Amino acid sequence: VSGVNDGDEIIKKSAELYKELGLKKLTLLPYHILGVSKARNIGEPQEEFSAPSDGRVNEIKKYFENEAGMTVEILGKTK
Repeated sequence: VSGVNDGDEIIKKSAELYKELGLKKLTLLPYHILGVSKARNIGEPQEEFSAPSDGRVNEIKKYFENEAGMTVEILGKTK
């Protein structure tokens, strides 16, 4: 989520944790607004966030690949 959990520090800490745990594969799921209308349909308030740019998602992918040695896929994207 842009501005919520895509900052450099949280990405770095996450990569350190995943490396420590020996995780080898990561799937990134960029934020989308599909749940907003679902929440509204059942009468629940849902905060809407900005989706990260494709460039930012690719930067995060490359960071996990390079710094944590992980195989990373981006859900909803083809290579």
